[in-house]
Amino acid sequence: MAASAIFLMDSKGKVLISRNYRGDVPMSVASRFVSKILEEEDLNLKPIIQEDGISYIYVKYNNLFLLATTERNANAATILLFLYKMIEVFNEYFKELEEESIRDNFVLIYELMDEMMDFGYPQSTEPKILQEYITQEGYKLERGVRGPVLPAAITGAVSWRKEGIRYNKNEVFLDVVESINLLVSANGTVLRSEIVGAIKMKSKLSGMPELRLGLNDKILFENSAKTGNPKGKGVELEDVKFHQCVRLSKFENDRTISFIPPDGEFELMSYRLNTTVKPLIWIECISDSHAHSRVEYLVKAKSQFKGKSIANNVQIIVPVPSDADTPKFRCTMGTCKYAPEKDAIIWNIKQFPGGGKEFLMRAHFGLPSISNDDKPATKPPIMVQFEIPYYTVSGIQVRYLKIIEKSGYQALPWVRYVYLMKYPVEGFSAGLVDDSNIYEWQIVIVGPPDTPYEGGFFNATLTFTPEYPNKPPKMKFLTEMWHPNVYESGEVCISILHDPGDDVYGYEKASERWLPVHTVESILVSVISMLSSPNDESPANIDAAREWRTQREVFNKKVARIVRKSQDQ
Repeated sequence: MAASAIFLMDSKGKVLISRNYRGDVPMSVASRFVSKILEEEDLNLKPIIQEDGISYIYVKYNNLFLLATTERNANAATILLFLYKMIEVFNEYFKELEEESIRDNFVLIYELMDEMMDFGYPQSTEPKILQEYITQEGYKLERGVRGPVLPAAITGAVSWRKEGIRYNKNEVFLDVVESINLLVSANGTVLRSEIVGAIKMKSKLSGMPELRLGLNDKILFENSAKTGNPKGKGVELEDVKFHQCVRLSKFENDRTISFIPPDGEFELMSYRLNTTVKPLIWIECISDSHAHSRVEYLVKAKSQFKGKSIANNVQIIVPVPSDADTPKFRCTMGTCKYAPEKDAIIWNIKQFPGGGKEFLMRAHFGLPSISNDDKPATKPPIMVQFEIPYYTVSGIQVRYLKIIEKSGYQALPWVRYVYLMKYPVEGFSAGLVDDSNIYEWQIVIVGPPDTPYEGGFFNATLTFTPEYPNKPPKMKFLTEMWHPNVYESGEVCISILHDPGDDVYGYEKASERWLPVHTVESILVSVISMLSSPNDESPANIDAAREWRTQREVFNKKVARIVRKSQDQ
């Protein structure tokens, strides 16, 4: 491929920055591109336009156009990929690529464009490597002459990683992220379904480590799937794309994903899966219009995933008539609001349990007394957005992640995090508060059934110390809690979280206290058991223990209030 020129343009087609790499295409062609774009509607726009022997290849991003022109027989897909890599690099430098950031950093952008492409051919597009010799402040002129000093990564075999990286703690984080694109008809038929996934990593490893990633046997890639699966239970991944660090020859031979990772965050691989999947949250909506004076909606949301999982940050967007007014809402879970700029109701549910849980929302809108009966009724689709941690629809799982480095160091073995992803336990979800801190975990515990806490969502933190696993972590409820074994501050007091060894007061056996074999899972299972069966013999909250023993009805009412409060948070 060879791009003749690159243009950065605003939403009206005004050129903000341009670079002519080959000189074989006049720069005035940008105006032709603008007129061509203005002729078309957004829905009819194509990423490649050809006219008078010139190809216009572009990407629209944040009301900006990134345009590449060429008159040669170029690889359009490669040019498109280069434009997306430009966006990635600019976002790394400016946090957000928009018109203002371009105007504020045009000198720096010219430097980056010169380094990323030479005579129309892509060169270095790795942000971490570019940041070694193109700083945020740009170059400073100095007197005297000295030879250029290039980073070793530019001329080395591993261009995406510099040498001499050192960390006091060697860590690597891996996330499997999947999104589902579903189109469902009014009668419940799935018209289109697609899973788009990615394996994202954050590497904080010293030296030049080699990593080997193993996926579960259920996963097949396109080539291997053609030879057949003897067990007949494989899942075929399509359009698999690897980061350039992956050794493709080794992958082709034995399907081993082996690589030297870039430093920091990167996307190791992406994939697509065409398969029939049912909606994980099923929506039923009934609308009823009354003599053109008002319209009422009844929306039912039902989870169709296992009770072991919890959907977070659920947002259900229900379209309403553009002339609707005076909204009124009532819902059994979460909060509702009317968004007039979207002509829609937005129903937010912070945590949606699995296992067939149902929630209802009723809405009432007034309509103008005068309406156009001839206007055809249109009903845009309802949109549902949510996240489910530790859950993949495709069934892809990480079996192992081996780290090999010539110095022989050991990365922190946070296998529990992978274990929780693979085998979630009913009643809770857990994950890191911040990927950069493996000692601080955020917890959500669902109140166990047949207890006063049933239906509640209790947020907590689990804080490990550098002495882990020889010392236990500390757990603290952030949500209000009324329980004999929870201090008023929210700190949990159970045997498993007490320092190892014999109890000086003789209340607990050493086997009941902390042991290095305990995991996040075993801790949270013990906390759920504590909610089901409080220990009122050695309480942390004496008043709660007294109510539990002698005034159970008062205790239950107080807990019921806390449960309702937790559902609205």
